[in-house]
Amino acid sequence: AFTFYLLAHLTLNITPFSRRPFQRTGEIAFFAALLWAAHPLQTNAVTYIVQRMSSMATLFCLLCVYSYARARLSRSVYARAWLFGTAILSGCMALLSKENSALLPFMILGYEFFFLLQPQSLIRHRNKIIAGVAGMLILFAFICWLYLENPMAEIFGNYSGWDFTMGQRLLTE
Repeated sequence: AFTFYLLAHLTLNITPFSRRPFQRTGEIAFFAALLWAAHPLQTNAVTYIVQRMSSMATLFCLLCVYSYARARLSRSVYARAWLFGTAILSGCMALLSKENSALLPFMILGYEFFFLLQPQSLIRHRNKIIAGVAGMLILFAFICWLYLENPMAEIFGNYSGWDFTMGQRLLTE
């Protein structure tokens, strides 16, 4: 919840929002984090001990996005290096906690696109953005290959011992 607070507070204080400054961003971020922490959806990860991997992955994903955003906004070369290193380390720890953290590069790309990039820089940097998306897709494919030899066979093969098919599972999801 504290990491969520830090990310919310940082997001409310970055450039796109500072043109129409919010009053009391600390209080807004605090109540957003409190609502996030106390939401009934969070009880699944807290009450079931096997779900501690979800809590750890969430912590490290939030820490990674926060460190990345701070690094992008920092003017100091040393602070940027330290914060990017923290982002990489926490991203790796998230990935080691739970596999769905492989989507973290897409979260960072979304945060970059919606909060950090200025509209005029989208046109100037479109080749960098395309290269970043391509790099993340390659990274995602590499991570899938690293974990599984044949990801599709692994996904479809897991349903052989259940009373329902993957299609039925997807309909219930």
